[in-house]
Amino acid sequence: MSDIVVPFGLARHATAPAGPPPLYPARVARQVALAHALQARITSGEFDHQAQMAHALGLSRARVSQLFDLLLLSPDIQEEILSLKFPPGAQPLNEAALRPIARLLLWTEQRRAWARLRRAPKVKRHPTRPASLVRPSTPAGSWGRRRAFRPGTPRPLRAASSATAPQTENDTAETTLAEAGILC
Repeated sequence: MSDIVVPFGLARHATAPAGPPPLYPARVARQVALAHALQARITSGEFDHQAQMAHALGLSRARVSQLFDLLLLSPDIQEEILSLKFPPGAQPLNEAALRPIARLLLWTEQRRAWARLRRAPKVKRHPTRPASLVRPSTPAGSWGRRRAFRPGTPRPLRAASSATAPQTENDTAETTLAEAGILC
């Protein structure tokens, strides 16, 4: 019988990258390019309107509209966005930050807002979760008045509103029990 020998203790040597990390087009730059490609498909007659395009591509009409809103940015801002490149995992600019700028009608106002956005300090975000999912730096359990309830746990009873205020204590008890689903 032959023995199988597995060598342990062999250290892998970590090699430093030869140079700076590779840069890739920013996600928002790809979205602007996609908006231009979608507009070209409508212009060519392949699609009659945005709703037809959304249905054919499996996108919502709202999403197609959001992409088309990027075309409302001034040409120089679009050109600057298209030239943005970042290393993998770094996306300091997102489409949601551009939406208020695209809503501005005058290109001069857009340019001012774009300059403010570029000067704004970058917010450090959690590397794997969006900022909306990262817990705020507050003591545990102090997320405010809204609380999530697990299925099967009783919900607190709500107080009766002043518009339908019961006349007696007995009416109050019946109202609260009816809201809790105890009294039918």
